[in-house]
Amino acid sequence: IGTSWKMNKTNEAAVAYIEELAEEIGRLRDFAAVQIFVLPPFTAISDVRRQLKEKNLPVLHGAQNVCWAEEGAYTGEVSASMIKGLDCHFVEVNHQERRKLFNETDQTANWKIKQILKYKMSPIVCLGDEEKTEWAQTEIFLKKQITALLADVAKEDIENVILAYEPLW
Repeated sequence: IGTSWKMNKTNEAAVAYIEELAEEIGRLRDFAAVQIFVLPPFTAISDVRRQLKEKNLPVLHGAQNVCWAEEGAYTGEVSASMIKGLDCHFVEVNHQERRKLFNETDQTANWKIKQILKYKMSPIVCLGDEEKTEWAQTEIFLKKQITALLADVAKEDIENVILAYEPLW
């Protein structure tokens, strides 16, 4: 179970949230059956990581996006190696907002997925249809999308891919 914080929470707010999360986890009885993760904004990843370690919380953390390139003149982008350097376990890609607002495609998401897997992290791959349709149409759309998103991904890496159904509607 996890949450992407989107473009919310300053570093101070992120640390305060981890404090609250620690209290909630302390109240859970059967925590072993659930893996919790958080995806803070890039600016708060280091503080969140530090806070999780200090509290000895069994919560994994990750990033909300990654660049498909290894390095280069991509102002404002963050590479998979940079994210791995922050001990991230997950990276979310292909979120509906990235597709809609930033014109990302199945192809660019595929490149990102391969970069994430290269650095031994798990991509959380959002997928979903754009309009509410009958299940048969949705199933066809999802199969086509998954095929494109996971094109040329090694079979041994597939088990590290997490699919998150997130339709645009």
